[in-house]
Amino acid sequence: VYSQTPAEFAEVMAKCKENGATLLGGCCGTTPEYMAAIASL
Repeated sequence: VYSQTPAEFAEVMAKCKENGATLLGGCCGTTPEYMAAIASL
């Protein structure tokens, strides 16, 4: 349901982490591919 690819989603989540986020995740529409893309951040 996202217009972003998992890689694009991970880029945004990486910026969130750089800005101090300590918990990253998704909501409705994220798939295992999205979670795999952020697992190594």
